[in-house]
Amino acid sequence: MSRIWPQYRRTVSGSNHYRIEAEDRFTELQRLGSRWIVHEVRNAPYPERVRIHEMLTGWEGHFVPEEPQVFEGLLAEALSKGAAS
Repeated sequence: MSRIWPQYRRTVSGSNHYRIEAEDRFTELQRLGSRWIVHEVRNAPYPERVRIHEMLTGWEGHFVPEEPQVFEGLLAEALSKGAAS
């Protein structure tokens, strides 16, 4: 089954947000106190590909869909404040 990329997910707690660009790459926003950390994963090794699959399938209710504008807004905010990466 082919997917339309990107896909957006977040953890149920809301501390991590994901933009999944393909089966082997994603961008993660992780809240750490009042700051955001931006992680970009490209050419993901096998363990990270399993993680991507878990994000896409919801893995036991830990990941839920997110609206694209929510992620993109948080990313813009993080980058404007000089987020760590």
